[in-house]
Amino acid sequence: MYYSQDDSTNADDVIRAATYIRKRRLGHFRSAPSDELSFAARKAVQQKDIAKLMRQGFSYNVACTALQVTPASIGDAAAESSTDETVA
Repeated sequence: MYYSQDDSTNADDVIRAATYIRKRRLGHFRSAPSDELSFAARKAVQQKDIAKLMRQGFSYNVACTALQVTPASIGDAAAESSTDETVA
């Protein structure tokens, strides 16, 4: 899919990772609420989600940043990126 040589957190990379998270129902999009899980179980699920993103070619920093994004802010970021493309 996409591979980045540096560990910098690029906004486009985060949007791509957030799109993958939404499609694969990871992180905040998981159907089972993680609030019911213990701390250790939540950390294990988070590490598995990071591993899935890294197997897709996203850096560790991008994966961690994208997993912290809320569903509402993904729509806002996607709208801003499409507006930037039409202006350019």
